[in-house]
Amino acid sequence: MAMKRALTRAGALFALACFGLGMAAAGACAQTRPASVFAVSNVKASAEAQNAVEAKKIAQGQAQSRAFRKLVSRIVDYRSQSRIPDLALNEIEGLVSDMDVRGEGVSGTGYVATFGVSFSERAVQALLARYGVSAITDRGPEILIVPVYVEGGAARTADRNAWRTALTSLDLTHALVPAKVAPARSDITAAIANAYIASPAATLETLKTQYQTQQIMFALAETDGDGETISLKLIGLDSGGQFSVQRKVRAKDGGDGTALDAAADLAFDTVQERWKLARDASAPAAPVAASDGDGGTIPGPGNGTSTAAYDGSMETLQVTALYSGLKEWQTIRRQLQGLPGVQNWDLRSVNPRSAAIAFDFPGGAARLTSMAAGQGLDVENGPDGLVVKVR
Repeated sequence: MAMKRALTRAGALFALACFGLGMAAAGACAQTRPASVFAVSNVKASAEAQNAVEAKKIAQGQAQSRAFRKLVSRIVDYRSQSRIPDLALNEIEGLVSDMDVRGEGVSGTGYVATFGVSFSERAVQALLARYGVSAITDRGPEILIVPVYVEGGAARTADRNAWRTALTSLDLTHALVPAKVAPARSDITAAIANAYIASPAATLETLKTQYQTQQIMFALAETDGDGETISLKLIGLDSGGQFSVQRKVRAKDGGDGTALDAAADLAFDTVQERWKLARDASAPAAPVAASDGDGGTIPGPGNGTSTAAYDGSMETLQVTALYSGLKEWQTIRRQLQGLPGVQNWDLRSVNPRSAAIAFDFPGGAARLTSMAAGQGLDVENGPDGLVVKVR
């Protein structure tokens, strides 16, 4: 009997151990499961009303609407985003599968919080199909962002600097190309950071070795201290190859964020849009709103003109801009720099009536001609390359 009880007890312990191992394995699987691209986190919303309960309800609606627009921006090619109309709140609520709340602040008449909104994949896919749009849901390899913030000519090396905070406040986990933000580095001065930007190939090889990663972006944000305009300089290496972007960024008109927030959005969106271009390189373009490079947007064409299909390869273009005065030159520069895919912008000379420019562009002259037409620009062949002017 004693032996039987011992065997029974041993069997029970063995079963319990197996159960524990099974639970541990399940937990490990849950921890390694990739975050859903149909979830949007770090959505801030606030509201005032007659009482806190009503204010919370309004803030939740704001969060759901903002999260939906972020989701569309994430999983829909920029050329098709304009096909998705602004939905009524009750329609968006029907797409939501779950919400979580953190950092709540409640007063007698106000409410503020940061929300996480999860959407039903099936419901969202059905909605997009209704408007003839396909979602891009396959994900790229994670990229590491190395931030450097220069304020008033000096690099800010504390981890809590405003540039790094703006980047970590983004939804880095659920993106098509997930990202992590490296700690601030005390060994990179303003001069070193700009030297890095000037030598992208060597810099990226060095950073790849230092961080033991193949996907990396060096993100330099400079301000003179007023915080109204940010000089954003990016060099990076992702699945599409090496890239370089330099823009002046201002706070978005009517938005709650700062110029640094707008710069963080632009830096992160650069990687996301490059991935989507690679995923859907041969799709025709639809009317869109593109970034103007200054934190705002450029309205897309309203006539439904499509761009020519392209194979995603990068070409270096020599362009001469012709204009009657400063206003036209500023328009040409803003519209060209705002075209998604423009990289390595090189302003070689500026005269009272013309400017010589070189830049890299996916799809070359044919695609540039088609996309520029949608922004009110004519592109023609000239003796020294392409000639662009306002219509």
